[in-house]
Amino acid sequence: MLFYAIPLRTYYNVFFRVKVLLLILAGLNAFAFHNGIYRNIATWDTDGPAPRAARRAGMVSLVLWAAIVFSGRLIAYNWFDCGKPQSTLINAFAGCTPDMIDPYSQ
Repeated sequence: MLFYAIPLRTYYNVFFRVKVLLLILAGLNAFAFHNGIYRNIATWDTDGPAPRAARRAGMVSLVLWAAIVFSGRLIAYNWFDCGKPQSTLINAFAGCTPDMIDPYSQ
């Protein structure tokens, strides 16, 4: 909904880009879990604790979703806007082009 309301400002927000990357990683983690580890779920009830790979996938999922929520909350704070004076590295990471940067601010 935030992207729909202000798409350009949201697209150039570093935390939005991090959130999208984390969402892709969470999707890949779920895909790997369901196409690999989950196929042997019938034996989990009789073997004792869940396999190490399943516990690792669960831990990765929890960490990714916590990071997704955290980065989503940080989208509101535009510390890295293109018009602010900041380093060239930050401008490149934020996707700022030279025409977006104020030449008199640096």
